Amino acid sequence: MKITTLEEAYQQVMQLQLEPQTDVPSHSNQDEGCSAHEMAHSQLGSILHNAQSLSEMIDSVSDIEPWVAEKITLANDYLNTVQEWVAHQASDKNCENQSTAPEVALFSIPS
Repeated sequence: MKITTLEEAYQQVMQLQLEPQTDVPSHSNQDEGCSAHEMAHSQLGSILHNAQSLSEMIDSVSDIEPWVAEKITLANDYLNTVQEWVAHQASDKNCENQSTAPEVALFSIPS
């Protein structure tokens, strides 16, 4: 089905939201034993699915409204900010691990 208006794209998105998605992990806050890490991973799976669906739908829409483009830009900015923070944390952890590693003597002292 070719989508030609934003209204048709919206209807398609709403249809996807109502259909159970078996390929996307559940992201219910009520899952027992669900850690923040698991929750974030689940949310990222959902983001990937939604981004791919939106990309395909936008390809078939002749024009999008400015507020739609702004929301996509905002979502991208949020994800970029989180990605940079996680990368920085990983880099800091790497530096800590290297600084606590035992020092190796570069030369030996004769006895």
